[in-house]
Amino acid sequence: MSNQLPPSEADIVDNYWVGRENESFYSCPNVSLFRFIGHLKVNLFKQNVFEVGFGGNKGADLAEMVRRGAYAYGADINPRYVEATNIVPTEQLAVLRAGSEPTPFDLKFTLVYSRDTISYMSENELTYFCEDSHRILKDDGIFILQFIESDIQLENGLSAQNFEIKNFLKNHEKPISNAENPIRFWKVEDVLEIVKNCGFELVGSKTMVQSYDLQETTFRIDRYLAFQK
Repeated sequence: MSNQLPPSEADIVDNYWVGRENESFYSCPNVSLFRFIGHLKVNLFKQNVFEVGFGGNKGADLAEMVRRGAYAYGADINPRYVEATNIVPTEQLAVLRAGSEPTPFDLKFTLVYSRDTISYMSENELTYFCEDSHRILKDDGIFILQFIESDIQLENGLSAQNFEIKNFLKNHEKPISNAENPIRFWKVEDVLEIVKNCGFELVGSKTMVQSYDLQETTFRIDRYLAFQK
């Protein structure tokens, strides 16, 4: 495993996200996330939940947590995202570089979750993030990480008529994100090793494979992992 990101690489992440305008029009509550939470039987009603990196989807998941009766807290690396959010009171939001800074909220959470956030972390930063999440979780609390395993470019596109898993055998990795996006792919075994070493137990996994273009030539493989303190 590599060491923590050197300052120059950390600056690349900051320069990409901090101050960025949110231009997405795909934001909505994430069905895959909340279905996963449902299978885990996590009680959200009147429970403290904490989302790390909420700004990428304009706080849509944070809003859904509130709708389901949770006391929702959020943090993001981009101050603009935090300032623009009125989903929860200001004191329940924080500007935070997860993996390098401790969570500032002085309370215990039933659920801590993040989507894509660890795709901008080094191994040491992920360790820090996991240790900090372990600290702020209640006993038996749940820690959910969603991250990108791989982006795939197929030699021949798929269609509803010829979707077969064997088609994925003839492919090569090709990032979907723009070249300026300092995103990284994680191997599941590396994430498992780091998180388990921080005192968590794996309790659930979910894999998502979806096409990203109308001709179905590019695919993204996402993984959800759920851990219990």
